[in-house]
Amino acid sequence: MKLASKASPPVPLSSIPNLSLYYQDTCPFCQFVLPRLSDLNFSVALKNIDHEPEYRRELVASGGKLQVPCLKIEAADKEEEWMYESTDIVQWLEEMELCGWAGLNEGLKINSIIVIKNRANNQ
Repeated sequence: MKLASKASPPVPLSSIPNLSLYYQDTCPFCQFVLPRLSDLNFSVALKNIDHEPEYRRELVASGGKLQVPCLKIEAADKEEEWMYESTDIVQWLEEMELCGWAGLNEGLKINSIIVIKNRANNQ
């Protein structure tokens, strides 16, 4: 689902957070979030906790619990935030797209293994 066009002013790059999604392939809640990342045209570092033990350790040590999906939000001058509910994650991303920084996030360097881009780029 594409949202209405953005009419807000440009957002400074320093205010755009780095985003990482901790997930598992077999988690139905993760499968609810993953397709929406490309629909919203966000760049998000994907961290599969089943394929990389370090990601699992990061999630528990820093996030506080072993639950996926989890969106880690790292914004400049703010404490990192860990968001766990799939519907909350999707709603937050949609709201951020309306704020106008969705397209800008694509050019950021983030700690990624795989970066989701616009679905058209992957075909």
